[in-house]
Amino acid sequence: MYQFNIVRNDDSSWRFELDGINLIIDDYQLKDQKHYIATPDKAVAFFNINGNLYGLANHHASCCTAEDFYETMRGQYAFFQ
Repeated sequence: MYQFNIVRNDDSSWRFELDGINLIIDDYQLKDQKHYIATPDKAVAFFNINGNLYGLANHHASCCTAEDFYETMRGQYAFFQ
């Protein structure tokens, strides 16, 4: 299981942070050591490199867990670095 720093936002959403990548999800359920996103199509992820903000929406709900969404963003993060 990833060691996310998980923070509850003021709007009741959740922010998962790890290695400069942030995921914003509305709610989740921990099952089989994975964080299943309640409504994956509303999840967004972002990171900041040299003052530039890069983000990705999970509109097609291709990632159902925070771990899968993080892996997708990690590839993008590596590309932009």
